[in-house]
Amino acid sequence: MEDSEGLETNEVSNSLPIYAQPSNFRDRATGSGARLIQGSFLESKKSKASVLTYQATKSGSERLYDVAYCDGLLSLSLPGTVAGVDRSDTIYSTMPHQLLKTVEAHMKRKTLTSKGEPNSGSSFSSNCLNGRCPTDHGIPEPSGLNYLGYQRYNQERQSKKRQPPIISVSKLCLSIDIRKNWERVLLRMAKRRHVIRDVSFNLNAGDILAIMYTSEAEVQALLDVLTGNFNSHCRVSGDYFINGHRLKPKQFASRTARVTSTYVPQTLTVVEYLRISAVLHPPATRAFKIENMIDQLMATLALAHQRHSLCSGLKKAELIRLKIAAELLKDTDILICDNIAKYMDVCETAFIVDYLRDWAIKLNRIVIMAIAPPSFEIMLMFSHCALLTSGQLVYFGCPSKMTQYFSSIGFPCPKFKNPCDFYVDLATHDHQSSEASTESSSRIEKLIRCWKPLDSNPLEVTKSTISPMLCRPSVIDTIEALCRQNWYELTNNSAKSFWEPITALLMACMIGVAFFALTKEKRSSASDRIGLVLALSYYGAIPWIFTVIQKANERKRTIYEMFWKAGVSTTLFVILEFLMELPLLTLTVAFYSIPVPFLAAMNISTSHYLLWFLSFFAIIYTHLLLWRLVSKAFVFLCPNPGLAFFGTVALFTISYLTSGLVVHPAEQQSLVFYSHWLSPHRWITQALLESEYLGSNVIQTALGMAANNSELIVGCERKEVLAKKILDTPIYTISQCSSTRGSQLLYFHGFTEPFTSARFLSPNFFFGCSVMLSWILVVFLMLTCFAGCSHSFISKEMHKYQNV
Repeated sequence: MEDSEGLETNEVSNSLPIYAQPSNFRDRATGSGARLIQGSFLESKKSKASVLTYQATKSGSERLYDVAYCDGLLSLSLPGTVAGVDRSDTIYSTMPHQLLKTVEAHMKRKTLTSKGEPNSGSSFSSNCLNGRCPTDHGIPEPSGLNYLGYQRYNQERQSKKRQPPIISVSKLCLSIDIRKNWERVLLRMAKRRHVIRDVSFNLNAGDILAIMYTSEAEVQALLDVLTGNFNSHCRVSGDYFINGHRLKPKQFASRTARVTSTYVPQTLTVVEYLRISAVLHPPATRAFKIENMIDQLMATLALAHQRHSLCSGLKKAELIRLKIAAELLKDTDILICDNIAKYMDVCETAFIVDYLRDWAIKLNRIVIMAIAPPSFEIMLMFSHCALLTSGQLVYFGCPSKMTQYFSSIGFPCPKFKNPCDFYVDLATHDHQSSEASTESSSRIEKLIRCWKPLDSNPLEVTKSTISPMLCRPSVIDTIEALCRQNWYELTNNSAKSFWEPITALLMACMIGVAFFALTKEKRSSASDRIGLVLALSYYGAIPWIFTVIQKANERKRTIYEMFWKAGVSTTLFVILEFLMELPLLTLTVAFYSIPVPFLAAMNISTSHYLLWFLSFFAIIYTHLLLWRLVSKAFVFLCPNPGLAFFGTVALFTISYLTSGLVVHPAEQQSLVFYSHWLSPHRWITQALLESEYLGSNVIQTALGMAANNSELIVGCERKEVLAKKILDTPIYTISQCSSTRGSQLLYFHGFTEPFTSARFLSPNFFFGCSVMLSWILVVFLMLTCFAGCSHSFISKEMHKYQNV
C-alpha cells in the first residue's frame, strides 16, 4: 500500500492533467478508411481522457488537476466501451474521490504484479504505468517522447503512403472592397485591398497543418476563405482540388468543418448542445449512432464529468473541447480550427493537438489549425507547418526542416531560442521607428522572394471519390432542434424564461393600483379612464419591450451560431420562431390584461361577462403581438440592444403621439389630422375606449348576439350641505351640470365612427383591422429581411480586414 500511495503522490506532484499524459494503449494501426468514428481511435483516446476537477486550496482558489490515470476507471466503469451498450448518466458523474480510490486500487494491483505476485483479476498485463516503466523517481525512461509525454508526428505515423483525401490549394487570393457605403451608393470605382496573395499548399490524409501568423486578421481571412465565410465585398480567386476534382470556393467550403472560439449558448448543458448541434448539422454519412457518438466524444475529450453542466459554467478550455466535439459530429474529411490554443495552457494544447492528430491519422482526415508561436516540441507534433506574413506564405513544410531552410537563406535561429518565436518575430513588421519599419519590410520582402521559387504546385493525382458534403437539416430537423432548444432553455432557466410574463404582471398590477376603483360620480373619472387606456397601451408596455429586446438579443447569438450556420432558411426559421413564441405571448397577455379590469373597476358588461373579457384580451393581444415583432426586427437591425431599444421606443412613441388622444385628430393644422388613421395606437385605443365607455365588445357583435351594453354615464359630484334652521338634517344640492354619456365622450375625443352598431360591425372596424394586419405583415417581412441580410458578425470580421 505504501508503494501505491507513493506512486500516486508522485503522479500528482507532476501537476499535469491526465489528458496531457500519453495513453496506456497506443494502437497505431492505420485505419482502413472506414468512416466509423467510434472505432479504435476513440477506444484508445478514452484511456487518455480524465475527469478534471478544480479544488480550492487554503492559499486561495488555485486550480489543481487530479492526475489520475483513467484506464483502471474505464476498465471497471465502462467495460468494453462498445457503441450501442446502454450506459446510465451516473457513470459520467463519478466524484473525484471515487476516481482516486479506483485508480489507487488499480495501481496497487500493478505494484503487486511487478513484485511477482499474480493478478488474475486485472484487465491489464503490462507492468508499466501509462505505457512507460517508471524509475525510482517517477521519471520515464527515454522513449522518444517530448517533455509533455507525446511523440513527434513522424514517430506517430507508420505509413507514409499518400491516401485520399488529398487536397490542393493553389494561388489563393483574397481582396476586399474598402469603399464606404455612401461611396457604393454613388457608384464610385471599387477600391480593393489584397489581404491574401498566392497562398498554395498540398495536404493528404493523416496530415495536420499548423499555420503560424504575424497578424490575426490575415489568418482569419485565410480560414474564412477556406470555409466560405465571406460576403459579396470580397473577391476570391485560386484553384481548389480534392482527390483530383477541381472545385469552386463554396464547393470546397461545403466539405469542411470549422472549430471557432465564438459564442456557445449559455442556457444549454453540454449534452444538450451536442444533441441540438447533431440535429442541425447531420453527419456527412450515417455510419454511427448519434447518441453513442456523443457519449464517446464526451468521454474522450474529458467532458464526461460536465455532461449535465450548463455551458455558462465551463472553463474556456472546456468550451473549446465542446466545440471540437460538435464539429467532429459532422464527420467531414477536413477540419479547420481557429487559434483555439490561445485559450489553453501548454498541457491542454498538447492534448488537443495529439487528439486531432490521432483522429487524422487513424480515420484518414486532414486538420488545419491556426496557432500562435508554440513551443518547438508542440510544433514537432504537426506533420506540416506554415508561416503567414503580409498575406503570403514564407514557409510551408515539415517542422523539423524549418530551421534548416531559414538557415540556408541567411536567417539561422540563435541557440537557446524557440525557433517558432524567432521566425514569427523575423516575419513581423516593426513599426516602432521609420528605420525599423524599413528594415523589417525589406527583410519580409526577402523572405517572400526566397520562398516563391519553392512554392508548391497542385498535385497531379488520380481522381477518386470526392469527399462528402455537409448535410443541411430538413424542415422536420429544424422544427425538432427549435423545440428542443426552447424546452431546454425553459427547464434549465425557468425564471429567465418567464421573466417576460412576470414583467407584464407587475406592470398590470401597478396600473391597476394607480387607477384603483374608478368612480362614475365625478367628471374627472372620464379623464381618468383616458389615462387608464394610455397607461395600458403605452406606459405599461415600455418595460415589457425592454425585456423582449434583452431576451431577443441573447437569442440572436444562439440563432446565428446554431441555425444560420447550419444553412436553415431564414423565412422558415422566423415562421417557426414566431409560432413557438405564441404560447409565451398568450401567457404574457393574460397576465397583463386580467388584473386591470378588476383593480380599476372597469365598465365590464354584465350580460356577457366572458365575451367582454375575450374581446379585451384580443385587443391587448394584437397590440403586444405587433410591438413584439417590431422589437425583434430592431434587434436584428441594430448592432447592440441599446440602439434596438431606442429605435423601438422612438417608433412606439410616434405611434402614441399620432393616436388622436394627445393631439386631437380634428386639428387640421397638425400632422395628426393626416396620419392618425395610420397609427396602430389609434385603433387600439378606440377599441379599448369603446369597451370602457360603451360597454360593448367586438366578439359579441361579430357573433350576432343581442347586445345589452351598459353604456357608461358619468355624473357630477354632489355636496352635502346642512340647513341652517333644521339642525342635523342634510340637504343635498345637485351640482350645476348634467350627466355625460360614454358615446358623447368618444365623439369629443375624435372617434366619430364606432366599431359596433346595434348588431353589426361597422366598416370602420374592418378598415382598422386591415390597417393593423398590414402593420403586422410589413413588420414580419422586415424582420425576415433583417434576419436574412448579411449577418453583422460576418460584416465585422470582413471590416477588420481593411486594417491589414
